[in-house]
Amino acid sequence: MPEHEALRDDRSPDESRDLTPPQTLAERSRELIEWPKLLDMLAGRAQMFRARELALELKPSGNEREIERLQEETGEARRIMDESGDIGLGGLIDPRPYIERAELGGVLDGEALLRTGQVLRSLWEAREAAHALGRATPVIGALAALIPDLRWLNERIGEAIDDRGNIRDSATPNLGRLRTGVGDRYRRLTNHLERLIARPKIRGAIQAPVIATRGDRLVVEVRSDKRSAVPGIVHDVSNTGQTLFVEPFDAVDLCNGWREASAEVVREEEKVLRRLSSLVGDRAGDAMTAIEAAGRLDLVFTRARLAHAMRASRAITLPAGNEMALNLVDVRHPLLGEQAVPISLSIGPAFRALVITGPNTGGKTVALKTAGLAVLMHQSGMQVPGDPRTEISVFDGVYVDIGDAQSIERSVSTFSSHLGAVVDVLAEANDRSLVLLDELGTGTDPEEGSALARAILDHLVELGIPTIVTTHHRAVAEHAGETAGMRNAAVELNPDTMLPSYRVSMGTPGRSYAMSVAERLGLPGAVLDRARSLLSPEHSATEALLLQLQRERSELEGHLEDAESHRTEAEAARRDLERRVRAITEAQDDLVEETRRELQREAEEVRTSLRRIQRQASQERDMAAVRREAERIRRSLQHADRFKVTRPAESKRIEPEEAPPAPRPVTAGDIVEVRGLGARATVTEVNSDGSASLLLGNARVTLSVAQLKVVTPADEAPVPETPLITTSMPVIDEPTRELDIRGIRAIEVYERVVAFLDEAALLGLTSVRVIHGKGTGALRDATREALRRHPAVGGFERSEQSMGGDGSTEVDLL
Repeated sequence: MPEHEALRDDRSPDESRDLTPPQTLAERSRELIEWPKLLDMLAGRAQMFRARELALELKPSGNEREIERLQEETGEARRIMDESGDIGLGGLIDPRPYIERAELGGVLDGEALLRTGQVLRSLWEAREAAHALGRATPVIGALAALIPDLRWLNERIGEAIDDRGNIRDSATPNLGRLRTGVGDRYRRLTNHLERLIARPKIRGAIQAPVIATRGDRLVVEVRSDKRSAVPGIVHDVSNTGQTLFVEPFDAVDLCNGWREASAEVVREEEKVLRRLSSLVGDRAGDAMTAIEAAGRLDLVFTRARLAHAMRASRAITLPAGNEMALNLVDVRHPLLGEQAVPISLSIGPAFRALVITGPNTGGKTVALKTAGLAVLMHQSGMQVPGDPRTEISVFDGVYVDIGDAQSIERSVSTFSSHLGAVVDVLAEANDRSLVLLDELGTGTDPEEGSALARAILDHLVELGIPTIVTTHHRAVAEHAGETAGMRNAAVELNPDTMLPSYRVSMGTPGRSYAMSVAERLGLPGAVLDRARSLLSPEHSATEALLLQLQRERSELEGHLEDAESHRTEAEAARRDLERRVRAITEAQDDLVEETRRELQREAEEVRTSLRRIQRQASQERDMAAVRREAERIRRSLQHADRFKVTRPAESKRIEPEEAPPAPRPVTAGDIVEVRGLGARATVTEVNSDGSASLLLGNARVTLSVAQLKVVTPADEAPVPETPLITTSMPVIDEPTRELDIRGIRAIEVYERVVAFLDEAALLGLTSVRVIHGKGTGALRDATREALRRHPAVGGFERSEQSMGGDGSTEVDLL
């Protein structure tokens, strides 16, 4: 700038360089409710460098569909974290400077290439982790799909660069050979210098028997007074001048050869680095896209991490035109941590302005900030730390005036500053905005300030703008209570301790507590009495009424807490009762299962006896004896029918407390039915504790009398003539050589086939056929498994085609 122009510039150098655009009203409002602090907290949960940047730049959306999409992303990320854990994008370095340099034609070193490839590989792994979740998280999957596949680039880098960032010998066909040649030439050079140092004629001229380096040349240390003993090129002199660093003439050619070979290696390595850097530069756009997409993916999980830490939940997005503009249910201030008191307040239905009154430090400003932050969080895709019943409309702006913004330098008072902010808000806000005004009408004459506050409220309500204001003016609270479209709310102090509750009570105005606080702080009684006498009767009556309402509300809240406690206890008792009923049902199932196993065991003993008789008959050829023994067993088995027990899945389970009382007292010798099991048993003894001992087949059990139903009294019960064997077997009138099991379940095959084979063996049959059909082969496989396990089966094979082929099996009996 010319000197004469600089003289006319009355701005300071710092001011002339400050090109930062002025803050908008929305940005200033977000600062007032500490939105930047919340973004710092959010960024602290990010794992990836780009996600941290995006978190700090986060701005709320004003589009309902966009908000719902963001909320769906956060919800899916929370489900993933709860079920499968985090996607893991932490610990990545930022490769963007390397990528930008490569895009401009720069050459990256091995370490930069290695880190770039590792980041690209990690981004792809995050994509695959998100895709592995499948249909359960479609929104996250769509976001992860934006990450391009650059694994091949990492593979190319890995083929040429090792894990330490060094170029591999195999990076080019010649590099390994060239490096070997450098090593050979270096060894020849050092061997020559070592032999030179060791020569007796010049040993006395050597200052120290070591090989040193000067520049890119190898030298020996020669005493300055013996310079002529070692002819060569002096590359350096020590600080004392007593030592010369000499490259002997006869080593020059060897050193030149070594340096030339080294230079050739460097050129070959540069080719590798240039080639890989060119690959990175060519795909710089894809790499940046991958970083951006992965950053947005991690931002979603960052929101989920913060929601998990805050125990937050997804709020309900209210559609445009809803009578309810805002409904916070037990929402906590997100910056106050676990100590924050939950706040519940609403705007609507039937009103658009909420006026909060109450004492200083009671929590009015905290309530305003909580409402503003909850709205911004919801519209930015974050979950709100509160009850999931919280409802939030979509606002196109949140406009705030909070705090003491007076400026001494600009000679602006507190009142002027607040009023100027209100003017800006009124000029910007519309019916889709949320307006939050703290201490409206303060900082000036109370009467005039109150009038201004009422007029501003009327104007906001007329425009239908959702508004929350706090004030100390009683007249403003009275106006809100009398005006349609407005509603009062209060923050309170505990009437006994004078400590703030930080809760918002809807429907009543707050008290000032000025007299109570003054008395607690020790203001002389005479002064207090004089102050009370100066209050208007109406004011005193109102304070007394508000105090009474506060005490009644506190008492009601206490009752509600007690009711909730009792409800919780009742719920716990119900769960305990259900657990006990399940235990009883499981015990019944266990009893049925034990009885079933006993019946199976006894049936197996009968089958064993039958097989023994059959083998004996086959040896003695006395079929008449076999038939007599079989008939005796059939008569014995007929008595087992009254001990049949239904399957556990078919039994009707009856909870003990619902069992009907027995029609008559149970006595020893009665035949009874066990309720819920479908089994009959004989009572052997009635115990004094209300239980009875039963004989159920060959098993002895003890059950409550309430679970028994008398079927046959003791004096009518028949006396069995033969031992009771707990199994069943149908009487076969005529022998049959075929068993058709088509249409039954595979689980039933074993029992049917075994019974058929036992009967066939008793009748002396030597061959039978089992018809099972083709179908899926399940019945065929189950049939042949039963045949393999039966001791009376000598062999089996598929039937001939004319007899059914694979649809039946021919069985040979022993």
